[in-house]
This record gives sequence, C-alpha cells and structure tokens, in this order.
Amino acid sequence: MRFPLFALLAPIATSLVLWLVTKSPYTLLFALMGPVMAIASYGDARFGERRRLRLEESASEAEQDEIFARSQRSSALRRREKRQAHPGPSGLTGLDPRARPPWNADLSAAGTLRLGLRLESEAEHEIAPAWQGDFGFDLEPLIIDAAAGVVCVGNPTYSLSLARAFWMQLAWNVSPATLARHPTGHNANVLSTVGAWPVRLVDSDAHIPPAARYVIEILSPNEARLSDRDVSRPSYTSFIPDYATALEARAFAERLARTSEQIERSHPDAQLPRQCNLGDVINHNRQHFNTPAPEAIGAGTSRDDVNAGQRISLRTPVGVNNHGVVELDLVAHGPHAVVTGMTGTGKSEFLLSWILSAAESFSPEEFTVLIIDFKGGSGFSRVAGLPHCMGIVTDLDIRAAQRALLSLRAELRFRERALNDAAVADFRDLPKIVTLARLVIVVDEYRALLDTFPDLQPLFLDIAARGRALGVHLILGTQRATGVLADSILANCALRVVFRVNNVSDSTALLETDVARTLPEIPGRAVLKGAALGPMVVQVALSHRSDALRLAGHCKAWLETHPHWHPRRPWLPELPSIISVRELQTIARQAGEKNADGPAGPLILGLRDEPEDQQQSVAHYVPGRDGHLLVLGQQGSGKSTLLRLIASQTPQHVVFGADNVENAWDGITGVQEGTLVLIDDLEALIAELTLEHKDVFLEALMGLLRTGPRREIFVVIASQTGAIFASSWMSLMKSTLTLGESAGRGMWQEHALQLAHSEQTRGPREPTPTPPLMNWQAGQQYVVVTPRPRLRMTELAGTFRAGETLQLTDAGRLPPEPLQVSCAAMAQVFIGDVEDWQSQFTLLGRLRPQATFVFDDCSPAEVRAVRRSRDVLPHSSRGTAISLSPEGVASRVRLT
Repeated sequence: MRFPLFALLAPIATSLVLWLVTKSPYTLLFALMGPVMAIASYGDARFGERRRLRLEESASEAEQDEIFARSQRSSALRRREKRQAHPGPSGLTGLDPRARPPWNADLSAAGTLRLGLRLESEAEHEIAPAWQGDFGFDLEPLIIDAAAGVVCVGNPTYSLSLARAFWMQLAWNVSPATLARHPTGHNANVLSTVGAWPVRLVDSDAHIPPAARYVIEILSPNEARLSDRDVSRPSYTSFIPDYATALEARAFAERLARTSEQIERSHPDAQLPRQCNLGDVINHNRQHFNTPAPEAIGAGTSRDDVNAGQRISLRTPVGVNNHGVVELDLVAHGPHAVVTGMTGTGKSEFLLSWILSAAESFSPEEFTVLIIDFKGGSGFSRVAGLPHCMGIVTDLDIRAAQRALLSLRAELRFRERALNDAAVADFRDLPKIVTLARLVIVVDEYRALLDTFPDLQPLFLDIAARGRALGVHLILGTQRATGVLADSILANCALRVVFRVNNVSDSTALLETDVARTLPEIPGRAVLKGAALGPMVVQVALSHRSDALRLAGHCKAWLETHPHWHPRRPWLPELPSIISVRELQTIARQAGEKNADGPAGPLILGLRDEPEDQQQSVAHYVPGRDGHLLVLGQQGSGKSTLLRLIASQTPQHVVFGADNVENAWDGITGVQEGTLVLIDDLEALIAELTLEHKDVFLEALMGLLRTGPRREIFVVIASQTGAIFASSWMSLMKSTLTLGESAGRGMWQEHALQLAHSEQTRGPREPTPTPPLMNWQAGQQYVVVTPRPRLRMTELAGTFRAGETLQLTDAGRLPPEPLQVSCAAMAQVFIGDVEDWQSQFTLLGRLRPQATFVFDDCSPAEVRAVRRSRDVLPHSSRGTAISLSPEGVASRVRLT
C-alpha cells in the first residue's frame, strides 16, 4: 500500500504559509499534524485492507467448501443413481421380476454388466479414500459392455461366483431363447449364447482368447483387476468384485422363471401357438370355407364374394388368433399398412408370408407387388420369380433404385388416365375388360429409404392420399413408426401390425394401448388393428421354402392357361449399351419426328431414359432450339463418337481438332453461314497453340459463339472438364451433355442418355493440306528469319541451285558498312536468325518496305522483334514457314 505523502506535506506547507503571514511561532505547530495524520491514515488503511482480505479469504473458503460439498453431493447422487441403475446380483434379488424390462432378442442389446465397485481411477491408479471409510458402500459401480466379451483369470471358485453374477444380470435383460446357462467346469464357456460368448473362465493368461476385450484377474477375495485390451495403450482398473453363490443364483432363476410364467399365462394370447406355418394356415382356411385346393393361383381362398376376378378385396390369411385363422384385407382394413417392431421379432418374415399368401389367393391380373428392400434384398428372394412380382428394389444399386422409384410417379399418372378413360372415379369400379391389377408397394426399412432418398417423401405422401382410388397400396415396414412416418401417412395407414416394441410410446402411438410392449418374446407374435378390425393379438404365419415351391407350381399352371398375358412393369428395362442410328431413326419416324433439315434441324444423339414418364425416347440436339452445345467427358467416354454421330447427319459442318491445328486457326474466322462447327477436345487443341495464338483463337471463338446464331452457325465443343471456360463462356453454351465413366452413357437435359452407334468409324476430319513450296521469284528480295540459318542455306543451295536461281546471303556475316541492295536476275535471299537481323537493323530497315519476309519456326515474340509489329501471324506447325508479302498477305509455305 502506498504511503500518504501528500497528507504529510500539506500541513507542513500550510504552517509555513501561516508563519510567513503572522510571524507567530505557534503556527509552526501545525506542521506536526502532517506526520501524525499521515501515520494514522496509513495505519487505518493497512488495518482495513487486512480486514478486507480476511473477509474475502473467508468468503472464498466458504464458496470453495460449498462447491466441494455440491460436487461431493453430485458425485454421491451420481454414484447412487448408477448403483440403482446397475444393482448387481444382490440388488437384483430384491427387485420384483414383474418390473423387468422386455427381454431383448439380441445379445448386442443386452446393455451393460456390473463387475463390482471401482477402487481406483484408470488414470491415477490410486486407492479411493472411500474404501477406508465405509468399506465400498459409496463407491461407483464398474460397468462394461455386456456383448464385448469377458475372460476371468484366477481362482476357479471365485471366477465361477463372478460368472454367476454376470449370468443373473444377463438373464434380467436377455431372452431365454438367446441366453442359456450351462454350469460347466474350468476352461469352458459358462454362458452359451446365439452368435456370441459373453463370459469365459480360464486357468492362466495363456488360454485368453485373442478376441476378448476385457480380462478380469482375481487378485484376492476382495479385489480384482480389469484390463481393457481394446485401446491403443492398455489400461487397468481395480475393483471389488460382485459374487453370487450357487444358492443365490438358483433362487433368482426360479423366482424369475416363476414370475415370467405367471405373466405369460395371464396374457390374453396365452393359448396361441408359439409358431404356425403359412401352408397350414392356407389349407385350414380352404377347409373352413369348403374351397378346394386350386391347381393354379387365383382360385381364391375365402368366401365367394372375394374370389378371383373381383376388385373389391385383397383378403388373405396371415396367421391365427384364439378364434382361428386371421385374414387381412388391405382394401377393407387399410388402404395402407404399417408394420413395426424391434429387430428379430419377425417383421421381414411376416412381409414375405403376406406376399406369398396374397399371390396364392390372387392371380397376376388381380394382384401385383413391388418390393423395396433396403436391407439388401436377399430376404425376398423367394418371391423374385413370381409373375406377381414387378421387381425388387434394393440399396445395393442406388442408381437403379432411384430410377425405379421415379417411375412410380408415372404409374400413378397411368392409373389416373385408365380411370379417366373408363369414366370411373374408383379402382373397384373399373370394368373387367380393363386388365389392371392392384399394386402393393412393400417397403422394408422405410427409414433407410428416406435417409437415402429424402426427396421421395412427397411421393409416398401422394400415394398414401390417393392410392385407394388408384388401386395402389403401401405396406411400410420400420423398426419405429414415431418420428419416421409423417402424420399424413399414418392417418391413411389404418392397418397396423405391431410386433414387440421396447417402450410404451411406440405401442400407444399406433394401437392406443401398451399391449405391444408386453408381448412375450416369441418371433411372429404381433398385435393387429385396422379399419373395422379391433386390436387383436395374433401369431403370424411364417413361410418356408416348400411354400414358395408350391406357389411356383401354381404360377406355372396359371401361365400355361393364360399364354397371352404379359406383365406390365412400372418401369422400362435399362438403356441398352449399344443402339444404332438406324434403329433410332425408325423409332423417330414412328413417333412422327422429322430428320435433320439444315444445321438448325434435329440431330439424333441417342436413346433417352425418362423413368418419370415410363418411356424411352429418341434424344435430339436441335441447334436452333438448344443453341451451342458443350460436351463434357473424360478420355474414352465417347466425345469423339458423339461428334462423328453429329457430323454424319449433316453435310454442312466443319471439324476442328488437335490433329489439324492449322485448319482450326484458318477456319475459325471464316465459317460460312449455316455451318455446324465441331471442335474435338478443345484442351488438346489449345495446347498446340502458343500463348499469343491461344488468345487470338479463343477471342475468335468467343466472337463466333456470340454472333454465330444470327447466321445459323452453331458450335459443338467437346471438352474434358470445361475448366478452360470462364463464366462468360458458360453463359454462351446454352446446352450441356455430360458423359460418364461408361463409354457412350451420359446425361442430357437431366435424363440418362445412351449415345447412338454411328457406322462412321473414322473421325470426321478434313485432310490436312500440304503447303506449297516457296516460290523464289527472280528480281525479288527475301528476308528469311530462322533459328538455323546455316542449315537452311545449305538446304536451299542444294534444292534451288544457288548462284543460278538464288543469291544466298548470310545476314550474320555481312560487313558493318552499308550493303548496296540491287535487284539482279535471280532472287536475292538474306538468311539469318533474330540476333543477326537485330544487328543488321540498317539493312533490315531498307528491306522491310519491299522484301518478302519468311519466318521459319519462329515464335510470335521473334516475329515482333523483326517486324516491329504486334500483329499475330497465322499459326504454323513444325516444318511449315510463314511467308509475308510486302502487301501484308500471309501464307504457309515449305522451304525445302
């Protein structure tokens, strides 16, 4: 703290001023007040500061104590909640078995195992203080994944007691069908499960299975150590193990079994069989209604009013309840259905049985099914060959799945037209002469479908709203309906088939009762509810291979009696990999389309796939309508094939490519009116040009793109990536055709396209003209600029008889004094490189107005250095020179 210096000096200064004024010595006594007041003020401040610091320190300690106390209470509450959530074997014996959650059919859903109470932290490896105080009653439980695999190493007695504790916890959560106890000796599984082993006892570390994640080493009766082997750096945790005696385990098992049996007996479906076969259900139904076994499908399985040939029902037997066979009718109980339940409860098997039963009851003229299986598709392989099956869409081929699903929109429009043509408003009122079957769309894992194609939800909303009148029905399978199915879909899905679910909300959301949560863990046990169908517990029928074989025989017999029947698929086959121009021209003529008439007329590209309209049509490029065309594709994708195809359909075309750059340079500025310009691989063409020539060429091409349509000139550019184009270029390319990895397959106007195969096998190239030999005229002067002047002089001397027709002069060896230039009877040729001519600037200045310049293999920069002009001469390939007359006319020539 700073000493109050001003408080000390102020009274002294005041006393001096008073003494000077009054001359009284008593005024000097005021100077003593300065030190006294300063010391008193300083002492008071120091005392107050120490008091404030003590108060702040006390408040901080109180706050820290409160924070620590809250932390301790929170930790104690967390430990208490964790102990309540994981009671261990001793806690399980005191719980009411009727409060047990529904058994899980899969060990992976068994949750966690409590090993005991943690003694040390995984990071610090220090003994917890609570161990010394309350002997572990406030310690935190040590929890692991039940399905990860545990190996116990140590004393056999303690290991077996620890394994009993594990079994008691697993038996509380896992179904008896999945988990069975086998009291075995050492070096064997204590628990045997379907597809997994949770616990193994071994004598030593040498017998530990490599796949085991957790290894428990029993150190003493009151301490064990857990090693986690599924981390990059192994860790261990000491804990007090939970043991269970054989008597405790036996008493727990008997009590759990007794209570479970009482619950099962009191359930309304206690008298139902644990399983039933589809064939038995169908045969029982026929006997009940005195219906003979059919020799072919479609003979009917129910009452006379729903026999084959009627459109008013899709009633089929699907299972049994306490009163007999249960039938479901999508028309009367639907029009749409939701099938939901936990994994392993039998949803997919039920959907398969429902399809087989319907196919047994109705012919393909009355019932068809489209299966969308986003679980791989193998579960419905038994029905893939039935004539009723329009197809199986899986997640293994996303492109094909998207194409098939888009076709459903066209199917709805087709059915709308059928009803409109028949002048009826409902599918059931269609006359029998209209052979249109009801279409049932079965979706297994609707959530996975929407995750892959979220844009399809409006389509299913549309089907749910209008499907009844159009004869289209949905059966949506999902593990959970809440949060997956939109309210507007659920409102139209009156038929609900709910297998066992995990929580009450999933059951009440569909059934308005929690009965589905309390269903026993029996595959195929479900609750049905629909329009005019109260909630009932049923055992659904499961199909076998024999059912599919029997149905296949019936289908064969039906097809033999209906030889003129042909299936109507909701979508067309995939585009063919090869299709000829002649085939497409025939299709176009049948459709009344015109052939190409001038450069602006329609040009055939290939066959276009339009799944949303259930059709495949001839794709045309109409320059007058589509403007300039940009073709994008990697090497080998079919760009050159497309250009050959276009060139073969119109005679008024020019082709520019990298194999004839000079033609491209000359032709880009002289395109005739009504011409189609085809540029193959623009990147390769540009790469052959120098920087100056590239800029000039692209500028000319840009001008052609801008002004060409007014003169009926259109440009087709093939490019690998289109990266060479600026945004201004892309705005001029009105149409784009993108070719994919497969040769000839691409996208045109947002539709898949297969290019037509042209019979013209060679590229549409104009022959490269050979430049004429240089004509050295007598009496004329020539300036030859070449990087190889000596070599050129030798070649010219041997070709044109130097001294008779040519007077060759080496510009690099001329004397520094001015040369007398005169016209003789022969051509006077001065040869030199750029440096030679720059040194002979006087001679060059005298020759420039009257001499013909010949540039042999010179860059534009070298031409500018000699000509002193920024004009760019025509592009020339190696071996070709540029001749520039005094009048400024440039032409390509050969020197030798």
